[in-house]
Amino acid sequence: MSMCAGEVSAVMSAADRVKPEAHLAVYMLKKLGLEVMLLTGDNQQTASAIAKQVTTAPLIVLYDLFCIVPGEPIPER
Repeated sequence: MSMCAGEVSAVMSAADRVKPEAHLAVYMLKKLGLEVMLLTGDNQQTASAIAKQVTTAPLIVLYDLFCIVPGEPIPER
C-alpha cells in the first residue's frame, strides 16, 4: 500500500484458488473417521474463508503458521 498526502493510493491482494477436489478429499477423510485440520500461513479471515470453501462440517483451522518443522509439535493457540 502506498501513501500519497495521507491517502491510500493503491491496494493489492492475491489469493490462491482452492482445488476443485479439496471438498471431496475433506469429505472422504471425515467419512473414514479422521480429524481434518487446515494449517495455513494465511490470516484468520482468509483461513476461515478457505475452510468454508472445502467443507460445511466443523473443521479445526490453525492460521498464521509460518514455520512448521516436520516432526515438531504444531504451535498451540
